[in-house]
Parts: sequence; C-alpha cells; structure tokens
Amino acid sequence: MKSYNGTSDVGNIFIISENTHPACLVQAEIETRIKDNTKIFLISNEGENEYIEHCKALQGEQISLLNIDSSSLKNSYTVLDIVDSDRLQADFSDRLYNALHTIWEKVQSESGKSAIYLNNIYSFFDAGYRTSECINLLVNIFSKAKQNNCSIVVFNWKPVDFTKKYGDGDIDYTSKIFNNVMTFVITAIQDYENMRIISDVFHLTENEENLLKSLKSNEGMSIANQSYELIYWEK
Repeated sequence: MKSYNGTSDVGNIFIISENTHPACLVQAEIETRIKDNTKIFLISNEGENEYIEHCKALQGEQISLLNIDSSSLKNSYTVLDIVDSDRLQADFSDRLYNALHTIWEKVQSESGKSAIYLNNIYSFFDAGYRTSECINLLVNIFSKAKQNNCSIVVFNWKPVDFTKKYGDGDIDYTSKIFNNVMTFVITAIQDYENMRIISDVFHLTENEENLLKSLKSNEGMSIANQSYELIYWEK
C-alpha cells in the first residue's frame, strides 16, 4: 500500500466517499498543492470546521457567498463557505453561480497552476435551487480546466448519485463530468447497493470489491488509466 501525499499534477480528481467527509485526505491534497505554488479555491456547503481551521493554519482566507468578488481572492488558499447563506432566499442559486463564475474568471485571468475543490458537488444540482446556467458552467469548467492549468477536485460524491440525472430532460451530467476526470480515489465501501454501483461503474473484480470492503478509514483505492493501487494517508 502506497503512502498518499497528494498530487500537484494538473488533472481532475474524484474522491468518492460512502458516508464521511475524507477531511484528512483532502487536506493532504491541499497542502501538497500549496507547496507547489498552486492557488487553491475550496467551495464547501457543509461548514466543515476541519477545512476552516485548516485554511487559517495555512494563512488562507475564508469568505462568504455574499462577499465574493475577484478582488477578495488574494490569498493562495480560499475557503468559500456557503453554509452561512440562507438557501431559502430566492437569489441563492444566483449567488452560487456568481461565486463559481468569479473563481473561474480568476483562474483564466492569472498565470500559474490552480485547483478548485468542491465539497459535495450536488449542491449545484439540488432541486431547490439548481439552474441550467449553473450546471452548464460547472460542466464547462470540468472540460476546460486542464487547458487553463487548473484541476477540479471533487469529494464526498456518494456512489448512489452516479445513477441520477440532473438538469433539463434526460441529460446525463454525471457522465459529462466523469469523462473529464483523470483519477478516482474511493474510500471504504460497505453498503451492498453502493458497492454494486461502484463495481458496475469501474468494472471491479470480486477481489477488488473485497479490498474496498476491507479498507480502514485512512485508506483508499486510487484508480487511474484503468488500473488501481491501494493508498493510505495520515489521520
């Protein structure tokens, strides 16, 4: 099993979790990229203390959905915490779109590597405030991130969500995003239905399924180029 110290490569990454937020894994990713002079943007919709405190420890900044503009994105590490905004307000989807749009404009206008981390990407697809404009922007960023020297890192995308379709009609946005992912990291999977979905999507053998079931909380399976390796990270 290989020690995982994060990656500074440009390329989209999926971190798939059945139940919990893999905070330590995400933080290892972020620390590696900051050391590599990568500019970090993290959008969290959970108000996770681990990420806020981690941001402060690395001299980053925390801003709310209400206050974001290009001039506020000055630090090498920014946490955009959207949990402090009232999701019931009519303009919440507009704020979410504007936040993502502002970050993307910043990425395109500056030189050097950058990475956008998205906690629970289905914030953008929630029936209460999803818009086709926001979803299309998200898909566009996934497809164009690498050519702009940027990585998109998604974490806590639950396996059951692979089976859902979002947006207008029967457009499968999940597949559109999947096609632009370089590396998948899957944490321990115990639920039978989640395992079935994961196995179908990644064409796992019975042995690989058993390995996933046996993983500890700080271990995972990394899948890239149709091959896999087991990894672990510090708790």
